[in-house]
Amino acid sequence: MDDFVAAISTVGFPIVSYLISACFIKYTYDKQADREIVHDKQDEARWNQLAELTQAVHENSEAIRELVGEIHGKD
Repeated sequence: MDDFVAAISTVGFPIVSYLISACFIKYTYDKQADREIVHDKQDEARWNQLAELTQAVHENSEAIRELVGEIHGKD
């Protein structure tokens, strides 16, 4: 605490408050950047799952078309 008071009396309150704010902003920015990296990996996994589901729906649609063709062809 004495170091903090000495810093304020030496360089002044505005400079010390600026340095504290800069440290807080950097800390917040780094935390957000870490979260974005995690989200990017999760987003990539979700896109891969979506691509697999899209392929499955496409294959099921083709199977249904074939079944409908067989049913109408037998009538």
